[in-house]
Amino acid sequence: MNSRQTTEVAEQILTLIEGTAALPPFRELIFSHLRKPGKILDGEHGFRWGLLPLLCAQACGEDWRQAVPVGAAVEFFIAAGDVLDDLADLDTVESCSRDGRPHLSNAAAALLMLTQEAILRLLEHQVDPDRVLSISRTFAQAGIDASSGQYLDMEYERTDTLTIDECLTMVALKSGSLADCACRSGALVATADPVLITACAEFGRNLGIASQLRNDIDGLWTEELSKSDVPRRKKTLPVVYALRCATGQDAEALRRVYQSTTELTADQISSVRDILWRLGAKYYTSAVVDIHRQRARSALDVIPASDGRDALLALAASS
Repeated sequence: MNSRQTTEVAEQILTLIEGTAALPPFRELIFSHLRKPGKILDGEHGFRWGLLPLLCAQACGEDWRQAVPVGAAVEFFIAAGDVLDDLADLDTVESCSRDGRPHLSNAAAALLMLTQEAILRLLEHQVDPDRVLSISRTFAQAGIDASSGQYLDMEYERTDTLTIDECLTMVALKSGSLADCACRSGALVATADPVLITACAEFGRNLGIASQLRNDIDGLWTEELSKSDVPRRKKTLPVVYALRCATGQDAEALRRVYQSTTELTADQISSVRDILWRLGAKYYTSAVVDIHRQRARSALDVIPASDGRDALLALAASS
């Protein structure tokens, strides 16, 4: 991945945050959510979601630098969603106790405001105002879709009849919509051609779904049992698949775990993971990941060969 692209997005983020009138301690709180592992300011090398708009703009024939503000917007947007997601899932006990839930809620709100500020910076790059408006609306719709996906995620924790199609719909809303937004917005910086814009959006949606499903696999079979998704009883695709096809003692054991509310022991967590493994849940989910990777690659067939397109294809292969 182009380190210069990462650097320019990071510099745009720094400029936007430091240009606010926020008090220094609150500004530092905002920064802290962009320095977490996997975020644009974590100091590590690797892919960041904020690079997707740059690569899509480049694939559609534009200088990727034009899309740097959108890259910053994507990083702000996803960071805000992560804070809200953690608060809803009660995931960040440590950060909630350290910073307090009200402060975290304020940080999420500020990150969303910075998202819009970053989008407006496109006007300084001489991007057509109508396209800037379209990009703003794209982010708004993505936020609604992702929130709908989060709503379904929480509702599905209360049901024992979740289907595979329902689970994939939730993943598409919660994760696919965000990558769709990043890619669609990058294309909008470069072109008004609906064919190219739709191709980039389709690429992003499938990339986001594949990436989330890969995370779901990792979340179940992480080496540290305490960090597994099993104690949280998350009904991710591998679990839904297993619940749908398990029989006999396996079915009864899974039902006991996913219907109970008591804290699970290490032996219970290991038992659930063993059942999921025996039923082929990991391999089934990996096959679904491969389907969405292929759909992402196929979406780019209408885009002419370029460095940006090659980078996108490489991402689809590694997601």
